[in-house]
Amino acid sequence: MKQIFGKKQDLPWKKKMIINKSIKGIQIVLENYKKIIKNSILLLVYVITIACISFLITYPIWFIATKFSKTFSFLILFILSLLIIVTLVKKLHKWFYSKKELGLSTLNILITPVKNFTVFLIFLLFFYFIIIIFSKKLIVLSIILSLGYLFTLGLYLFVYKKKNANTFN
Repeated sequence: MKQIFGKKQDLPWKKKMIINKSIKGIQIVLENYKKIIKNSILLLVYVITIACISFLITYPIWFIATKFSKTFSFLILFILSLLIIVTLVKKLHKWFYSKKELGLSTLNILITPVKNFTVFLIFLLFFYFIIIIFSKKLIVLSIILSLGYLFTLGLYLFVYKKKNANTFN
């Protein structure tokens, strides 16, 4: 290295290296800013797109709901009913064929829900009967019936249902 007036002077190739590194650093910074700007623009386009789609969906629904409320209510109830019916039919179809695969006859498969519903109705009616007895202020009789009801319900749920789980369900 040469010394001019007591200072060390860098060689020309070192200056080129420093300039090249500086240019490379500036390029990296500019590329990163370019990515940030690009991602920001994409985010903005995404948000605007979602907002437009939301507006296109909700505005007609709002308009119909405010201007034609009875028609809108009927339409919504009809659509919900249709969805519930379709879902029930699919589940029943799946349930029916799963029972068919277990080897149950069609008659046993069809009788099973009827049996379950009948048992449910019997327990429900007996429960209402106990409530009526309570309302008539026949406390001793209603307590005895309640204890019998709870014992019978427990017997059905925890003994009979578990014993016959493979046969009837």
